[in-house]
Amino acid sequence: CMWFFVGTQSEVSDTGASWLEGAAVEVQGEPLGLLDTSLPYQYLVCLHWAVSLISLCGAIDTMPRNAVERLMFVFATMMGFLFGSMIVSLMSAGIIDFVLSKKDKLFKMRTLRRYLAENNANHHIATMVTKQIEQRLSIQDKVDEHDVPALKLLSPAVLSQLRFDLSKSCFECHPYFRMFISFDARGMQRVCDEATSVRH
Repeated sequence: CMWFFVGTQSEVSDTGASWLEGAAVEVQGEPLGLLDTSLPYQYLVCLHWAVSLISLCGAIDTMPRNAVERLMFVFATMMGFLFGSMIVSLMSAGIIDFVLSKKDKLFKMRTLRRYLAENNANHHIATMVTKQIEQRLSIQDKVDEHDVPALKLLSPAVLSQLRFDLSKSCFECHPYFRMFISFDARGMQRVCDEATSVRH
């Protein structure tokens, strides 16, 4: 949209030319200006320009013809480079993480099958063991408190409140603790904090 808008602002052109002139198409031997074409075509021309800059490898058939357009072209190219690099980095990191997780699972399953084969495990038992291991490997481990380094930045008071809030539902399952919470929630919070501190 900005590229199209800049092209229509002839008063800011220091050369008197605009990229719109270079985007004209020939229809039956007669040049047809971009502004005379349909709105979908105008939009697609601008979209083509934007996608080409983002991908850094597309064919750009609309080039800047004045200082303002060239400045915007340079800015858009830099933004396209940054955006494209970020997308590639995120995709690469995701693919590597996926491959490593699959590799670890495949290694464990390969080792298990080798163990069962070398020890002549019964086929029925081996199948049952393999299925259960595959099922367990597909379950993602729950994140524990010691797995979250950022929690160390919390003050003891806030961390205590967090621990109590996360454990409160478990305590309330027992009538004694439920009564204790109703009478002295702060005292129960201290008990919870002491218990979780010992565990972690």
